[in-house]
Amino acid sequence: MAVARISATEMAEAVGVDPKAFTAALRAAQLEWHHSKASWTVKRDSQQHEEMKTILANLLKEMREARRT
Repeated sequence: MAVARISATEMAEAVGVDPKAFTAALRAAQLEWHHSKASWTVKRDSQQHEEMKTILANLLKEMREARRT
């Protein structure tokens, strides 16, 4: 059985966020498990996926707050 994987681009597009903005936020987070120049593709429901979802949620929150001002 194949392992289900998901990319940062797929995650961002699913919620209407610019994938480049999301990957910039991921890079800024300096996640220990991610290597420079490596793909932002992880196993679904893994700890890495959860960390990426948290960063995406924070980015969405920041975007909403910026629109209000």
